[in-house]
Amino acid sequence: MEFGVVIPLYNKERYISNTLRSVLAQRFTDFCVVIVDDGSTDNSVQVVHSFTDKRIHLFSQTNQGVSAARNHGIAQAKKLGAKYICLLDGDDVWKDCHLELMHHLITKYPSCKVFATSYEMKEEGKEPVRPKLASSLKEGYEGVLTNYYELAGKSSDVLFQIGVLAISVSVIDKTGGFMVGLPSGEDRYFMARVALFSPIAFCNKVTLTYLTGTVGREHRPIAAIRKVNKHFDSLLKEGRGKPGIRLFVSAWHKQQMVTGLLSRQYGYAFCQFWRAAVIYPWQPKLFTSFFMTMISMITGVNLTTLNKWLKRLRP
Repeated sequence: MEFGVVIPLYNKERYISNTLRSVLAQRFTDFCVVIVDDGSTDNSVQVVHSFTDKRIHLFSQTNQGVSAARNHGIAQAKKLGAKYICLLDGDDVWKDCHLELMHHLITKYPSCKVFATSYEMKEEGKEPVRPKLASSLKEGYEGVLTNYYELAGKSSDVLFQIGVLAISVSVIDKTGGFMVGLPSGEDRYFMARVALFSPIAFCNKVTLTYLTGTVGREHRPIAAIRKVNKHFDSLLKEGRGKPGIRLFVSAWHKQQMVTGLLSRQYGYAFCQFWRAAVIYPWQPKLFTSFFMTMISMITGVNLTTLNKWLKRLRP
């Protein structure tokens, strides 16, 4: 079997039906679907039971978090014979060409073990928008990326949402899977470790709609995020010699600086600013982000609007 589609499920009764329909509508059909219910308290499981497709396999566990649910699902997909794991959240949807394009990348770039497409972000009631990626990744680009960390560090938005990936089970085995217990950043940290073991065959075509602002994507408090920083810092050792690894880790701390400022936890924000500057002092966006966030706090104008104004002022 080519693909094992792993879907963690927690209180997604409003969305899981659309997610499953998008998977079952794939033009490439050699796949199984492994859903792991993580102790939902709504009718999510009943919605899944309304689907009769034999490729769907439902498992349940007590609430342990999304990383544990994904690891459980990956293990089950491997037992079913999947060669590649595709991860999809229970409220996101694929275009019907997603797995077909993944199969194309696997066939065309046999030296790679990791494959990715692009995505769009959609807030309910609004039109979808494309992420702001590194300028070198033009629309329609297809090829092998050997500098993931550099591209991720230069991108304003997340380079790869978890739902755009297909990963060889051999690479997932090397990473050890998702780290259970991380309160934030688990997807980005997992992807950063995946990139240690393989270049990435990438096609810059949208095949995923990533729904924002739903249950499970809520704000996490600073106190819970502090423990994550040391794991990102460990990448400096694990990825030593990889292009852009220092920029990537510095960009994580820059993001934490902004979070600290907006939460008015200035001590934490300053520490993250200092850490980002020490790791990669030539990051131009670090100082811009600091001052733009301060202006946002003083004026009450959100960062998105301020960035639009700044772009208009540039020649």
